[in-house]
Amino acid sequence: MKSVRLFYEKRGPMRFVSHLDMNRFMARMLRLSGLPVWYTEGFHPHPFITFALPLSLGFESEYEVMDFRLIQDDYPLDKAFFALSGVMPAGIRALKLAEPQKKPGEIAAARFRIAFASPPADFEETLRRFLGRSGILVEKKNKKGAVSVLDIAPKMKNIEVLQDGKEVLLQLELPAGGTENLNPSLVLRALESECQLPPYSVCRTKLLDQTGADFC
Repeated sequence: MKSVRLFYEKRGPMRFVSHLDMNRFMARMLRLSGLPVWYTEGFHPHPFITFALPLSLGFESEYEVMDFRLIQDDYPLDKAFFALSGVMPAGIRALKLAEPQKKPGEIAAARFRIAFASPPADFEETLRRFLGRSGILVEKKNKKGAVSVLDIAPKMKNIEVLQDGKEVLLQLELPAGGTENLNPSLVLRALESECQLPPYSVCRTKLLDQTGADFC
């Protein structure tokens, strides 16, 4: 049995497919591909798949990671890549297949790109001033409903603000994974207290390990 890691993009309308539905969707895709996939045992066998880090509903991604297993150790990965690419719909694009090198528990950060469309003339200046603050407090609710106040300023790394035509792009790195997870929606919520937000989109561009290297 061989473990295989799929790297893929999630774009367009597919960003509105929830994580639970993505599990069903990708399981169906593996069945359609005809690959010798390993299935779980029991009354309802299904392809064994795991996602490295679930993506928030409404976010796009250039770096999604999903693991599955092949029952044939010698099955060519280029052949498997071709089979998967042939059954993927618009909005899902396979980037590569490889054998896993790192465990999902090694994920420590994620990079995001937030694109603000047709912002007002002073928005970029407001954004830079906001990001330059020594402290940015925001309320965060945990899974049990308890609310805590979090200073997100020191948690945002490698920040860049760029002008791209009629868009202002914010690129930043946030903690992610099992130890700590900071959703960019918290950054946007804090920014919204400073100004009215123009239309925006969020895209996850990378997953990183503790050393800052690509998760692979």
